[in-house]
Formats: sequence, structure tokens, C-alpha cells
Amino acid sequence: MRIKYSDHTVISGLTIRNGRIASSSGEGDDGGGIYISNCDSVRLEHLVIEDNYAEGAGGGVSSNTDYFVMEHCRVKNNMVDGDYSPAGGIYSRSSNSYFNECIVEGNTGTRCGGADISDATIVNSIFRNNVMTETSWAYGGAIITRSTMINCLVTGNTNGGLTSSTTNYLYNVTIANNTVSGLVVGGSTETILVNSIVYANETNIELPSEGAKLTINYSNIDGGEEDIEIDDGIVIWGDGNISDDPLFTAAGSGDFSLDNGSPSIDTGHPNGIYNDTDGTRNDMGYNGGTGLFIDETELDFGYGNLNNTNTQSFTITNGRAAAIILDSYSVPEGSPFSTETSFPVTIGSISTTPDDYSSTISFNFTPTAIGTYSQALVITSDDIPGSPFEIDLSGIAVDISGGVVNVPDQIPTIQDAIGLSQDGDTVLVSAGTYAENISFNGKNIVVLGEDRETTIIDGGNQGTVVNFGDYSDNLEDALDTSAVLAGFTIRNGSGAMGGGISLIYCSPILRDLIIEENYGTQAGGIYAEYKAGHDEWGDDEPGTVLENIIIRNNQSNWCSGVFIKTANYEWPPYIEKIKLNNLLIENNDIGIPGAGPIDGDYVILKNSIIRDNVGGNNGGGGGAFNNATLINVLVEGNR
Repeated sequence: MRIKYSDHTVISGLTIRNGRIASSSGEGDDGGGIYISNCDSVRLEHLVIEDNYAEGAGGGVSSNTDYFVMEHCRVKNNMVDGDYSPAGGIYSRSSNSYFNECIVEGNTGTRCGGADISDATIVNSIFRNNVMTETSWAYGGAIITRSTMINCLVTGNTNGGLTSSTTNYLYNVTIANNTVSGLVVGGSTETILVNSIVYANETNIELPSEGAKLTINYSNIDGGEEDIEIDDGIVIWGDGNISDDPLFTAAGSGDFSLDNGSPSIDTGHPNGIYNDTDGTRNDMGYNGGTGLFIDETELDFGYGNLNNTNTQSFTITNGRAAAIILDSYSVPEGSPFSTETSFPVTIGSISTTPDDYSSTISFNFTPTAIGTYSQALVITSDDIPGSPFEIDLSGIAVDISGGVVNVPDQIPTIQDAIGLSQDGDTVLVSAGTYAENISFNGKNIVVLGEDRETTIIDGGNQGTVVNFGDYSDNLEDALDTSAVLAGFTIRNGSGAMGGGISLIYCSPILRDLIIEENYGTQAGGIYAEYKAGHDEWGDDEPGTVLENIIIRNNQSNWCSGVFIKTANYEWPPYIEKIKLNNLLIENNDIGIPGAGPIDGDYVILKNSIIRDNVGGNNGGGGGAFNNATLINVLVEGNR
């Protein structure tokens, strides 16, 4: 069956079998049973799709369309066998997809056995006994991308159970008895696992790639945190996790419900929105909950200035087949927390309203008196068993007058003080060591340390220490020279573009700093692309943007000390040199052939010393310059 250029199509109540598609057909090689392309709104319901073959993607179903729904379908014993063919069962690249009460079983594929699905909500579905024949990957049961799974079972698959690629959310999912791996979290992706069970897989959880991140809360993980295989990723082991035998009723015969006495009963997330159908606390695994989830159960507004408003929000997503209604809310009388959202709030179902199956509710914190506030937002709904449920609200009210914030006397951290500040304000930081990685958050403010020798921001090798931002796509919002950082030691940073400091297409001023012991791929100490042009500087030569700075003992694969240039975004180009004054650049080291301790384009360097640095084959120990002017500069002892 081929469905193309068709809108609002429904296929219902059929068995579709023995289809075959190959490149020799002249009609492509995807979708042996059903092929869907360039449609708006296609619904497949109450179908059996079996024993079909595709040389390409999707032996049973291949869909690439806008708004795709499969409900009450069984996709079984389909196959793909091309060299790179994904998904013996279902291959979906449709936007706004919804899969409800589908069984995907016994399918075989070269690069994925059961299903390869992106941009979808998948609920009440089973992926079992599928086989991936290529053994170098682990996509036996399913691979999902930018999707949410709720109340799903993944079991008995060969060469992998579930692979999470890009950001995915798994709520009340059971992953059990799969070979090779139960759950694989791919590179440069974050997976959120809540109220779930991962048990009795050959390897239960693995993170094989750099950038992979897995956050686990209120879940039962076989072997616990210690049993997770991490090649190059991060696991955040959150609240409420256990590692006990879940006591499945009859796993050997495919019944993964929880038997009496299971430690996973009533131990899921305690927030009422996750309650089971009987109103009791959530049971971990695929039978728990009612198909709803919330992204935040606590809203921390941080520090708020008197009579000013901070705003936070939470989003409730409905994975059910029917809409729900949030009837009302309440906060204590006289509360500084309020909302402009009008109740009751109706949250549709993706099955019927694909653009309206979640609701974001914003709350404001507007304090009128100094103090610490901790209150409960109570929401009632007849559609949520055991209603009401609560959201914890917290905030600290301070009185910041005169545009000056003192750290730590008024606010304990530099980042919190920046968050409280507005354009034109000043953050004064007393001597001490602050374990932070800070961002100016798009604010033209002055952040001033008491003394650069004794006021230290230590990044702990957790990222760039000070990030001014990248404004290459929104120049009108770029920071200008009223943004200032001064009076600090910046150390122990790590980042691609600047371990110590990073700024792209903006023009802050840096002065009276020590930049030391940082690592960056392209620049160890400072990576700076200054926004320079008529709008920024007028008809005058730009002012001094780096002054009185020690840059030492930094490392990089390209430029160990400071990479600086004018970012020319205007046409015709406006090129004017920017000034650097009184820099000491010493003992910086290049890890591989690179540009040395300084790489400067269109700069004027004055009254400075470049010494005892180690450069690469491309640049030399003393650095590299292009269209630069050096005045009263000593270059010595470099190699």
C-alpha cells in the first residue's frame, strides 16, 4: 500500500501482508507493507501488518509525513536486509507522531530490528523479540530520537533492546531480557529515565559515546549505578532509585507485571501527577502511572529583588488518548507566587489534537518583603487519580538598591548575582575562591573582583569559566563595551572555544585579570571574536579591550594563550584594529602543531611581554599575527 500526497487519510481494520519492495521496482525500496510520503495527517488503526519485505527502510511501515498516528496495530515478522537498511518493523521520520497500543514483534533488520522512530510520543506499546542482524550496533528492539515513551515494554530483542539517540524521555518503561544491551544512550544526547525498570539484560545500561548523558530518578536498575557501563558519558543518579529484583509475575512467559511484594510497587515518583489509576503512588515499570508526565515538580526562582518579577514554568504533557482538564489551583493567601494562566486548563491528546497535547504554565515570583519563601502550588483535576498534586515553589527576596550587588554578603554566588542584575548594574565580588562557571546572560553589567590575586573563579574543568556568549546570529543583542570583567583570577576551565574566557561577536572589556591553567581546543586562555564596526566604534579607533592581563600556563591544541580577532560582519567590510595593552603571556603550551600562545588578527599590541611559551609547527612559540601592529613588545625565550 502506497499513500502519497494525500491528506486526512485513515486506514482501519485490515491485515496487510506479503508486500515486497526493492530498488528494481522503480518505486523506491522503502515500506514493504505500507509506504507513506508527503501527506498531511495519516492514521493507521486496528491493523495487522505482517510478513512484508523492503530492501530499504521499514519492512512493515515507512512513513515520512506531517502528523502520523498508529493505534491498536500489530507489526510482526517483517524484514529489511539491505546493507544499511533500518527498521524491519516501522521506520518513521514523521513529525508530530503518536503510537498507542502498538505491538512490534518478530521483525528483522540489518541496522534495526523493530522500529526506528523520531519526533514521536509512544505510549502503551510493546517491542519484543525483534532481531538486528548487524552485530556492531545495538538497535534490536527500537531506536528513538527526540521522542517520549510512556508505559512501554521492551523485551526479548536480539542485539539490543532500546537505543536513545538525541534527547528522549522515558516514563514507566520496562526494559528486560534483551541481549547485548538493554538501554544504550548515544553520543551528544540526554536521556531522562523516570519510574522505569531496567533488569536482566545482558548489559543493562551503557553509554558508549562522548557527550552521552543519562539522568535516572525513581527507577529500578539491575546492578545499580555501579553496573552501568560508561565509556565516555555522564550518569546523574538522582532520587529514589533502587536495584532490587522487581519480582515480575512470570517473565519467562512474557508477563512483566509486578507480583505481590515487588519492591517496585508504590516506589515511583511521589508527585501525585504520576499516581496509578487507583490513586496510589506510582508503580515503577510499564504498568504504572496514567500516561501523564511533568518536566518540573519544583520551581526554584532563586534570588528576586523586591517588587521585581522572576518567572519560571512547568509543562504537563498528555500521553493519553483523551484530553484532560486541570480544574483549579491554589497558593497560600498573600503569596508572592502568582500566575496569569487562566484555569481551568484543557490539555488535549496528541491522538486528536497534535498541536495541543501539552500545556506550559508560567508562575511569577514578585516579593514585596525580604525573606525566604517556600510554598506549595496545589492543582486539582478530576482526571488525575488521587488529585490534587503539588508543585514546590521557592524563592529568596532581597533588597538590591542603587544597582550594586555584593557577593557573597548579599548573594552567595557570582552567577546568582548576575541573574539578579540588570543592564548597567555592578556586581562586586569579595576576595575568595568561587567554584563556578559563569555566564553574563546577555547583560551589559560590570563584574568586579576585589583583587585579581585573591578573587578566584575556579571552573573545576567543567566548561569555560566565563562565557560572554555567541551573538553571531543576533548582532543587535550583542554585549557592548559597557560589559566589563575585571579583578579576578580565572582558572581550571575547559572548552572548545576558550577554556578561560569565551566571547563571540560581542565587545566586552577585560582588564586586571590573571588567566591561568585553562585548556581549550582552539584557545586555552581567551577566545575572542570582537564585534567591531561603525555601529560599535563610530568613526574613532576602537578603545582598549584587553588591558593589564597575565595569561599563563594554559594549554590548547591550537592557540594556548589568547586567540583574538575582529569579527567582520558588515559589507563592505569595516576593519579597524582593536587595542591590547600591558599583557604578560608566558609559559603557555601547544599540545599539537598550532598557532602558539597568541593568534591576533587586526590588533594593536602595546607594552607587552611574550615569553617562555611553547608553540607548534604552524605558528612558533612567540605567536602568530595578521595585519597587526606591535609597539614596545618584548618576545623572548619562546620555542
